[in-house]
Amino acid sequence: MLLGQFAWTSSAASPLAILFLLLGLEKTEKLHFGGGNTDWEERKLGKFKTSETRFVEIMDYVCKKDSLIDTIGYSGIKDFQFKCHSLVESHEEMLERWFFDHQDDGPRWQSGKPCFGNGRCQGNGSRTGNGTCSCDAGFVGKMCSNCDSAYFAVMQNSTHIECDECFVGCSGGCVGASPKDCRACRIGYKMDPEVGCNDIDECVEAGKCPSATEKCVNTPGSFECQCIDGFKRSDAGECVVDVVVNVDKMNDETNSSNSVELEANDEPKNTGEEKVQQQANDEL
Repeated sequence: MLLGQFAWTSSAASPLAILFLLLGLEKTEKLHFGGGNTDWEERKLGKFKTSETRFVEIMDYVCKKDSLIDTIGYSGIKDFQFKCHSLVESHEEMLERWFFDHQDDGPRWQSGKPCFGNGRCQGNGSRTGNGTCSCDAGFVGKMCSNCDSAYFAVMQNSTHIECDECFVGCSGGCVGASPKDCRACRIGYKMDPEVGCNDIDECVEAGKCPSATEKCVNTPGSFECQCIDGFKRSDAGECVVDVVVNVDKMNDETNSSNSVELEANDEPKNTGEEKVQQQANDEL
């Protein structure tokens, strides 16, 4: 319904005053104090967004028909500007209170913080951005007023919502934080009537890792093939002898022995590194 169709009474007139204030906000959203040094201006003069200077400029747009996108609804009103200015004057205190103290309460007199307090408004500095919300992790929606699919609402009312993350094994959302609260289980988990989504131990099944130098290690929802002790992963992705680890181990064993005997031909024993290399050669 056009605001011009409201009766010119104090009870129905405020929507028109609000309309002109919103139009003025839109017209001045890219302006600043005009000094050229925005950072200095905001530190010394405060934000232009809530300044007296901006409010005065907004009031310059009030009751001007050419500020309206649609003027047809007001064309039949006699003495439009006089009545409009009288109307705005009667609501000026309310407009000033909102402009200076409650701009961040939400668009068009909504209560609460911008983006439900769960995101950042793109453009709340009044000079850049498009006024949309960039939601924090776990929140979605135009106003960040809903929980993401992997989260659930801990508390919710008309102006605020708190979301917490579902159990890692859930799929398709949840109604609480425990494994029993999952709507379904993701791959790597199975529904257990006693505990809910329970991790599947893939390592119980033999042959999960193709190489004899690898061992299966269970992880949440999956498994890993890790190199057995004394081996390390090469750049090619294979488990090869870890010479450094084995040398250290052999040297420790040598140092801990009570005596070192020479071979019958009086040649010294191979060092740890030579032993490891010989073992590697024997395996080839």
